[in-house]
Amino acid sequence: MKMTYIPAQYRVRVEFTRRDTLVHLDPPAFLMQKARQRLQQEVKAGHLAFYRFFETRLTQVWHRFRTADVPEDQPIGVTLATGAPPTTGILVKKAPTLPQPALGKLTITMKTERFRQLRVELFKLIVGHQLRKLGIFAPPHVGQITALWYRARRSEAITDYVLFAMPPATHEQGEAYQVVLSDYGVGIELRVFDLKATLAAGVGALMDEIRDRARQWAHERGLRFRILAGQVERELHSASRGPEMYGIDLPLIILCAVTREIHEAKPAPKPEPLKVRRALVDIDVSEDGLEAVISRVHPSIYDQKAWQDPGHWRRFMAQKHIVFGLEEQIEEQLAQAVKNHEDIEHRIIAQGKPSKPGEDPYFVETFRDREAREGEDFRDAQNRMVVKEGEVIGEFRFRQPAELGTNVYGESLLAEVGEFLFMELGEGVRQEPGGRIVATQEGVPEFEDQVLKVVQRLVVPGDVNMASGNIQFSGHCQVMGDIDKGSRVHVEGDLVVEGAILEADVWVGGHLTVKGGIVGGAQDKIVCIEGLRCSYIENAHLLVRGDAVVEKGVIQSHLTVQGHLTIERSDGVIAGGVIQAWRGIDGFHVGRSSQVKTQLIIGNNPKVRRMALTRGKRFKMLETKTQTMRSEKPSFAGGKPPLEWLRLYERLKRMLEKAEELYQDAKSRESIYRSALLQARGVVYPGVELAICGHSYGKGVTEVRDVIFKLTPANRVVMRSAEEKAS
Repeated sequence: MKMTYIPAQYRVRVEFTRRDTLVHLDPPAFLMQKARQRLQQEVKAGHLAFYRFFETRLTQVWHRFRTADVPEDQPIGVTLATGAPPTTGILVKKAPTLPQPALGKLTITMKTERFRQLRVELFKLIVGHQLRKLGIFAPPHVGQITALWYRARRSEAITDYVLFAMPPATHEQGEAYQVVLSDYGVGIELRVFDLKATLAAGVGALMDEIRDRARQWAHERGLRFRILAGQVERELHSASRGPEMYGIDLPLIILCAVTREIHEAKPAPKPEPLKVRRALVDIDVSEDGLEAVISRVHPSIYDQKAWQDPGHWRRFMAQKHIVFGLEEQIEEQLAQAVKNHEDIEHRIIAQGKPSKPGEDPYFVETFRDREAREGEDFRDAQNRMVVKEGEVIGEFRFRQPAELGTNVYGESLLAEVGEFLFMELGEGVRQEPGGRIVATQEGVPEFEDQVLKVVQRLVVPGDVNMASGNIQFSGHCQVMGDIDKGSRVHVEGDLVVEGAILEADVWVGGHLTVKGGIVGGAQDKIVCIEGLRCSYIENAHLLVRGDAVVEKGVIQSHLTVQGHLTIERSDGVIAGGVIQAWRGIDGFHVGRSSQVKTQLIIGNNPKVRRMALTRGKRFKMLETKTQTMRSEKPSFAGGKPPLEWLRLYERLKRMLEKAEELYQDAKSRESIYRSALLQARGVVYPGVELAICGHSYGKGVTEVRDVIFKLTPANRVVMRSAEEKAS
C-alpha cells in the first residue's frame, strides 16, 4: 500500500492490493492524515487554492475490492484527494430566476493561451467548487462542462452561459451502456453502466455504433458532429484501471462527439495571434489514431530556413503530440525534402501499433481455485464442487493473449475480444461479455458433450472430511462414503449416505437415508425435516420432524421423533437415553438386563397441547359472553334491543362459531397424539421410565410390563383411560 502526491495533476493517489483490504476492514486512518498534511503544505506554498477529499469513495472501493473476484496481489489505484491551483477568469454566479434544473451562469474571461493549459478535470473541479460555495451541491451536466471547455479552448466567448444539473440516468437491467444525444444540444454522450461488459463488447464496435448514431441524428436533425474517438478511448482506458471496473463512480459519462459548430467555433472578435509556424503545416490523424499524415503545406515553408532543420521538425512533432511510430529518420527526410522543394503533402509521418485480439482460446474452470467466501472457515472453503448463484464458473482464456496497441499520441489502445470456443450453455448458466460463465442457480457444474450446465444434484465420490470440505447445498446430495468426525453437512433436499455418520453436524431439509449407522458425540446434532431411515443410532442427538425407521436399534441416544418411530428387526432394541415419539413407538425389546435407564415419552406434542388449551379458553370465554348478552335481551323496552346491540351480538355469534370450529380442530389433532401407543413385541426390562400422553407409569414396574405392553391396542386405550380416571 502506498500513497503518492502528483504535483503535475494536483492530486493524491492511493494504490493498494486486494490483500490489503483483507488485512484492514477499512482504509487506514493514516492515509487521510498524511494526505491532508501534504495538501495543507501545498496550500501554504501557494501551489493550491483549494482541495477536495473523496474519503467515502475510497471506502466504497475498499469494501468492493475486498469481495472482487481477483487475485490477492491485484493492485488498484484510487484518487483520494485533488486540488486546483489559484486561477482567475472562471466565475459562476447564481441566477434565481432560472427554471429548474438550471444551476447558475458561467462566465470565462481567462486568456485562451492560459486556458489551454487547464486540463478538463481541473475545469470541472473549479466549476463544481464554485457551485458548492454558492450552496449548490447538485452535480453539473458533465457533457455540457466538457463542451464548454472545448469552446473556451477555441477562443469562443463564454458569457453568462446557463449551467444545468446532471439528469438522472435510467437504463434497463443488463444494459451495459447508452449512446444518447445530449439534453442541451452539446453533442453525443456515452453513458456507461457496466464498464466490464462495455470493454468486453469491444471499443471498435462501440465507436462504430457512435458513428452510426451520429450519421442518423445528423440526417434527422440537420446537425454536424465531430467524433472524439481519441478522448473516448483515453477515458475508457483510464477507467479500466480504476474503481469503475468494480461498479464505483458509475454511470461514467463521456462526451464522445460534439457539434461541428462547437468544435470549430469562430474565434472571438479579437483573437490572440497564432504562431505562424504551426499554421504552415497541418497534420491529419486518423480517427483510430493509428496514422498521422501531412494534410496541408503552405508554399512559404520552402523559403524558410527553419523548415530545412531536422530539429525544427522534431519540435514541431512534439507540439502536435506525435510521439509514437514515427518513420525512421522522418525529420531528416522532411527537412531534406523541403530543401529540395519536394512535395511532402499526403506523406505518412507516423504509424501506431494496432491492438491484437487473443488467439487459441481455451476454457478454465476457475471455481475450483476460488478464494474463501466471506465468513467461510477452512473446512467450508475446501469444498470446490459447488458454486453459488452469481459466482463465476469459468472463463475463456487465450494461449496467445491479446496485445494492447499504441496510437501515434503514445496512448494505449484496448484490444478487441477474440473469438471463443463453441460451447452450448445448459440450465443454470449464462455467459457474460468478455467470456466469463456465471451460475444462475446454486449447484454442481457439469461439462459433457460440449454442454455446460449447473445441476442441483451433488454426488460426493468419497468421504466428507477435512480434505473434501464441508457441504452446504440447496439441492439433493449423495455421499458415497462416510461423513467423518467434525464435518458439517447442510442439505436443503434429500441426503443419502452410503456409509455412516460419525460425530458430525448434519441438517437435512428433506429425507435422510443412512445405509450404515449414526454415531454421535457430545457436541454434534442431526436434524432432518421429512424423515429418517438408518441402520442404527448410537450416542447421538437427533431431531426428526417426520417418521423414523431404524433397522437394528437406538442405543444411549437423545432422539425426538415428531412422527412415528419403528424398529424393524426382531432383535432390535431401544436401550438408554431419552426417546420421544409423538405418534408412538413400534419395536421389540426395550431396555437391558443391566437395568440401564431408558426414558420413553409417547404421545406428547407440547405445541398441539398448548394450541388446544388456548383455543379452548377462548371458546369458553366467547360462549360465556354470548350467554350473558342473550340473557340481557328480554330486559329491553318492548323486547326490541338497540341496533348497535344487535350488531355486536351477531358479530359475537360469528366469532363463537369460528372459535368452536378451531377448538374442535385442535381437539381432533390432540386426540391423534393421545392415541399414540407403545408396541413392544419382545421383552421390556426393568429400568424403563414410561410416559404416555403426560401420564407416568413408573420405572420398570411389573404391572406396566405385564399388563400394558401385552394388551391389544384397543384395550391399551381403555387401560390408559382407566389410569386417567384413577389419577
